[in-house]
Amino acid sequence: MEIIRQYGRHWSRDRDRLATCLADGLAFRSGAMHGARASHYNSAGRLDGLARSAYLAADYRGELAYIIYSYATPIAWRTSDGSWFLPTDSYSVTTSRHQTLIRVALGFEETRVPTLADARPGNEKA
Repeated sequence: MEIIRQYGRHWSRDRDRLATCLADGLAFRSGAMHGARASHYNSAGRLDGLARSAYLAADYRGELAYIIYSYATPIAWRTSDGSWFLPTDSYSVTTSRHQTLIRVALGFEETRVPTLADARPGNEKA
């Protein structure tokens, strides 16, 4: 499997390439941020609360398809049905920058980010 590598702050200048990696499920690594298809062991890192519960439940059910990590913590993941989940937890300045890059690459507006609450039954999108 080829891993797309970006060094330094290139993702901020090459959002289209990052968007392609996310859309196609390509493995990538750029410093402390990396993405890959889910494997048999997927770490929950520093996730806590509802985000951790939802992540571990999706992992248990085998629904995790693609995961983006900042350091060792998942900051976004796609499930097998194509839904993206972006926890709104904050960690560090670097991880916040990674979260913003992912939101922009996925085309989500800064003011409206899909959250784990959107995954609850009864919140289907029209």
